[in-house]
Amino acid sequence: MLKHLPGPSTGHPLASDHKGIYTLSELVTRDSSTVKLYISQGVNIKMAVYAGQFEATSEYKTRHFWRCANGLKELDLPPFCLTHMDQMKKSVCDYIKNSWCSYLQEITLQSDPIALEVLLEAQKLSSYNKVWHFL
Repeated sequence: MLKHLPGPSTGHPLASDHKGIYTLSELVTRDSSTVKLYISQGVNIKMAVYAGQFEATSEYKTRHFWRCANGLKELDLPPFCLTHMDQMKKSVCDYIKNSWCSYLQEITLQSDPIALEVLLEAQKLSSYNKVWHFL
């Protein structure tokens, strides 16, 4: 039986020795200053996120690498992370619950007639079968 380990595999650029990163544990102490920010994805609904500065040690990945047409690029990331994880989880759930209709509306407005017909039929079916009962 294979055991699932959270996070990227060993050797992956985002792999870290700090396993708390993959379990959504707090990296910032509660007495540290944090900032509440609001982000959106272009659907006119905002999600509250909390960010705080942390002391980056060698176990943290603070440099991001990626490949593009011009070769390998890298970016030094500032030592900030999401914090207040209990509030963040609630904020993400609230955002999903409040924005899914906006996403579907945006998709249907940009759909061709056949795709729109399929989406509308799927909406009827989901309403009939109460697919969204978990929201």
